[in-house]
Amino acid sequence: MVGAEPFAGTFNQYSPDRFGDDAQKHLRDQLVRWVGRGVHVLASNADTPEIRELYSEGPFQIVEVDSTQTVSAASASRVPRRDLIIIGRLD
Repeated sequence: MVGAEPFAGTFNQYSPDRFGDDAQKHLRDQLVRWVGRGVHVLASNADTPEIRELYSEGPFQIVEVDSTQTVSAASASRVPRRDLIIIGRLD
């Protein structure tokens, strides 16, 4: 089983403005609005308890996928992880 905890809170390293909890909630709220307008949405995120809780209610289905990130320059630090595919639709 792939562990998720080491990735909690690490997404904010990709931007100097940080993509923290408030930005995650804003993204979820925007996806809810789009689904309410009939748009089918697809998002991905790290599998953390916080993200699971954020998308546990509303028009979302969560699908787990195993992945390996290849962004790191050092191949030894490329560890398997689990991500979530979040599908939002009204039907």
